[in-house]
Amino acid sequence: MTAPVSAVDICNLALDHLGELSISSIESPVTRAEQVMARHYDQVRRACLRKAMWNFAMTFRTVTVSGAGEGGYASAFLLPNDCVRLNYTGEDPVNADTDFQISDRYIYSNSTESLALAYNKDFTEVSKMDPMFIDYFAFKLAAATAVALTKKYKLQEAMTVYAKDVLADAASVDGQERPPTRVDKSRLITARHRMGGIGSDSRYYE
Repeated sequence: MTAPVSAVDICNLALDHLGELSISSIESPVTRAEQVMARHYDQVRRACLRKAMWNFAMTFRTVTVSGAGEGGYASAFLLPNDCVRLNYTGEDPVNADTDFQISDRYIYSNSTESLALAYNKDFTEVSKMDPMFIDYFAFKLAAATAVALTKKYKLQEAMTVYAKDVLADAASVDGQERPPTRVDKSRLITARHRMGGIGSDSRYYE
């Protein structure tokens, strides 16, 4: 049994959850199932990437000032085009700068020259995705397409519950593989132990 390596593989996992037949393509969709999956795949993928600080999708970049700040902040920094979730600013999560605001693809901060970012990029390489993330993604995709494909709202509800349970396990394991280096500061540490980077702070959890 081979691991999923393509978008169609993940779509077929979702279809398995729904008890539907497999598909062959979402690039050139022909069947009803292919058309539905083609509409939902990328939207659900990006939404799943926003849910936690996934190690496989984490990218580090330093950006320079783009313009004057607003709302009491000194500077504006343009988010990279491939950023789907900003995890933290600064050199590491323990010493992260939590005083910033995101609006219209800009980060407003009191930094005046450059800003170090850690973010989840718009990750598309299925073969390099974490297996537990793929499980979560497949259940979320099943939930998103259940009504269109089966007309069964109860099935949609069930897929949503399964996805939530898988997310908790996946994010917890993911967080354990990226342990904090210190234990004496930052609410991020508590959040990481709780759910792999998912906490109550709206900047770190949807």
